[in-house]
Amino acid sequence: MKRNHLHFGPLKPFKALVAGTALLMLVACSGNPSFVSGTPGRVTSGGPARMPDNVLSALCEGRASDAITLLTAEPLGSPADKFFAALSLEEAGHPARARSLYVSVMRSGTTDSVKIRCGGTTLANGTILDEAARRLALISQNLALLDTDLRPHRPLHAGLPPSTKPTRSKSAPSYSGPRMTVSAPSGQSPFGQWFVHLASYSSIESAAKNKGTLEKKFPALQGIIDQWEINARGSTAIRLGIRVQKKGAAQQLCNAVQSQGSYCAVIDTSS
Repeated sequence: MKRNHLHFGPLKPFKALVAGTALLMLVACSGNPSFVSGTPGRVTSGGPARMPDNVLSALCEGRASDAITLLTAEPLGSPADKFFAALSLEEAGHPARARSLYVSVMRSGTTDSVKIRCGGTTLANGTILDEAARRLALISQNLALLDTDLRPHRPLHAGLPPSTKPTRSKSAPSYSGPRMTVSAPSGQSPFGQWFVHLASYSSIESAAKNKGTLEKKFPALQGIIDQWEINARGSTAIRLGIRVQKKGAAQQLCNAVQSQGSYCAVIDTSS
């Protein structure tokens, strides 16, 4: 019996066809976001937006300022990038700047999610909008607690006799010097970027006691003196002063204080 043999001819065209098909698949995949891995602010493979590894390391190691520098090296384009920057600002002790970025994220209407963990601690896990709202609530709560700490009437501790009525401490400093003639600044706000620095103290207790002294010295500022806690040379310092939205209003108040022989400095809380 004579057998028929199939003849395919030269194989070179077939190899070229396979190579061309592989090239087309590679080009198609390169345009698909699901193949992008580790891109800052991008949702990868349907999962949450990823914080860049070097930024996450800086944040988890207590170097929030380095994380901010890395994130702001380029414009913050996506809501995820803004959320990462806001979280880093909050961890670095700049709640006012963090708050404005969180508000910007809320206005974006993004539906992306985010997950950030430092070891066993979860900093964020959910939709970006929900996490931004949660961080905003925490900032407002912390600012309210700081304001409560500076109220002149502070409750007495439980060790005093129950019949003792809360009164001002006799050891609290008093002010008998001249009253400074200044006007309350326009744009005063607890979230203001500019801080009119009037005095500094080493503890919250000292700041609370001396707040009344400043209010007597500057009657026009009574009820609006704010605090700003910083870490200076390894120790905590509490600054008392006025927060305002615009630098011009802060400088005007400071000039009035300095013209009467008292210390004053305008500080940008965002730097």
